[in-house]
Amino acid sequence: MPDQCRAVTEGGERCSRPAKENGFCHQHGPENETVDEADAAETTDADEDDEREDSNVPEDTDSEEETESADSTESESDSDSRNESESEEEEETEETDDEKSQDETHSDSASDSEEPSNIVTVRNRVRDQVPQLIGRELDGVTSLMQGEEGWVATVELIERRSVPDTQDIIGQYEVSLTDDGVIHEYRRLETYRRADGSDYET
Repeated sequence: MPDQCRAVTEGGERCSRPAKENGFCHQHGPENETVDEADAAETTDADEDDEREDSNVPEDTDSEEETESADSTESESDSDSRNESESEEEEETEETDDEKSQDETHSDSASDSEEPSNIVTVRNRVRDQVPQLIGRELDGVTSLMQGEEGWVATVELIERRSVPDTQDIIGQYEVSLTDDGVIHEYRRLETYRRADGSDYET
């Protein structure tokens, strides 16, 4: 069977006549549109149509939904972090207030306890100040009493050291202090050898 003419008729169909050696029938020639050219044109049109259809396809909504979901998750995470931070700050503030309250209570208790212990403060002042005032070494504070006009302390100072120490000369002094523990008067009551002092009583 001879080859069919390659030309395309005006109706867009391939010519049904037998082809000559040049591939065309006696009515068509190379100047006419061929089947190959028509197929190529159809293929190009089809590709362009596909591209237009692809361009009209809406963007992937799943991606947008995932982005919105991620943003929402980050927002919730930030909100939770802020809430936790605020909660921790409130707890720290409460703990600080409790510590301050405890410190104030402890301070008040210390102040209350210092008032009855004022005698200890006065005794310490006597021990520190009397040796410097009189210029003798302190041997001991033998008594400390609070009167109407302040404090009265009796102390023993070493007037002279000897060997053995039983021969030390001891001076007994009476020291008067204000209610605040300030020394305003002192006088020596007597002197004696350490060995001549009163016996230690158990």
